[in-house]
Amino acid sequence: MTTATARPTAGKLPAAPKLTSTAPQIGAAPKKTFSIAAPVKSVERKTIVYGTGGVGKSSLMARMPGTTVFIDLDGSLPVIKDTLKDVDGNDLDLGVVTGVETWQDLRDFLHSPDCFKGVKNVVIDTLSKAEEMCLAHLLATKPHQDTGTPVNSIEGYGYGKGYQYLYEEFLNLFSDLDQLIRMGLNVGLICHDCTTEVLNPQGENYRRFEPRLQHPGSQKNSVRLKAKEWADHLLFISYDLAVNKDGKAKGGGSRTIYPVETPWAMAKSRTLRDPIPYPEGDASLWAQIFS
Repeated sequence: MTTATARPTAGKLPAAPKLTSTAPQIGAAPKKTFSIAAPVKSVERKTIVYGTGGVGKSSLMARMPGTTVFIDLDGSLPVIKDTLKDVDGNDLDLGVVTGVETWQDLRDFLHSPDCFKGVKNVVIDTLSKAEEMCLAHLLATKPHQDTGTPVNSIEGYGYGKGYQYLYEEFLNLFSDLDQLIRMGLNVGLICHDCTTEVLNPQGENYRRFEPRLQHPGSQKNSVRLKAKEWADHLLFISYDLAVNKDGKAKGGGSRTIYPVETPWAMAKSRTLRDPIPYPEGDASLWAQIFS
């Protein structure tokens, strides 16, 4: 049986037929259900501390409550080991990971759940060094997209592409760390500092301290901004300095932890609001964070 089809009028096309597939969807996931409940307080924390060398970043992270495992990429702990004591003069409950020498090593370790039995905190010292390892991995494994030839520097991939590749690869690390959080561990990351110019839409640009992580001028594919977004606390540790009228800085060696952004330092905290004095060996920060 045939059915006559009316000819289209001039200048108009016939409407396309509506097609409905009746074939089953192979491998389709079952329909997901959702629910609404009151928010549950999280007890795990994601903390980043940064500051100049020797200001006490590793010492602070070593005093997190509970057993702490250090991925000591900078080799800091052997140098400061004798100073790492609790308030009673006992050695801190620390473990140091051995064998992590490459970016792949770092990711493989983070995917080794048996290594974290009885562990409460995992610290990477430093995230700045981890980024260098990530770049080395990228240059060794990802050739130029167009030529297929090896690349010797991040700029060698072409305008902006290298920074995009590094950013995308580094996101895997944050995903690995989030998995540790879901396992019930706290994550601490240590960064070196740098100074950078801040683009100020409301007036003149200015300089401030920020973590030493990739931060292209366009601010796209910025590992630094992603780290700030990811963390519950991004804390800047600084020596207390006073500048006299001649522009000379003087200080007595006291230090302060800054949890809130200032014009001269990037910072962030979901719960802390006031600067915290940081005398030698002090661990009061953790009481405030984990309270």
